[in-house]
Amino acid sequence: MNYKASVNLINKPGSLKGVASVSINDEFVVKGVRIFEGNDGPFVSMPSRKAGAKYEDICFPITKEGRENLHSAVLEAYEQKLTQQEEQNHEEGKETKKAGNKKSQKRSDGQKTAESNTELQADQNEQTEAAPVMNM
Repeated sequence: MNYKASVNLINKPGSLKGVASVSINDEFVVKGVRIFEGNDGPFVSMPSRKAGAKYEDICFPITKEGRENLHSAVLEAYEQKLTQQEEQNHEEGKETKKAGNKKSQKRSDGQKTAESNTELQADQNEQTEAAPVMNM
């Protein structure tokens, strides 16, 4: 069997880390497969519904091999999505840092210009004060 999973990450506090859709042999799709962070790492939870006081899986693999293959496909897609997000965040961090450096440089240039203008104004004030006054 061929399992293909796509994952949407959940970026909220709590143990739920993602929701996946799994295509089986490009013929059947299972939506709502959840990925939780447990004490031993991430694990997969099949879609379920509340039946009385407990929850029952709506759909699930029957064989151990089928369960392992489905869980592996989901967890691999989850890890890939995490890696993509980390790379994207890293790239955004670089861009933000570059933009911050450009703003700092502009501020520095602006400060230099302001300092130059202040010095120029001070020089002009000194010259005005030092100029002889002629009375006629």
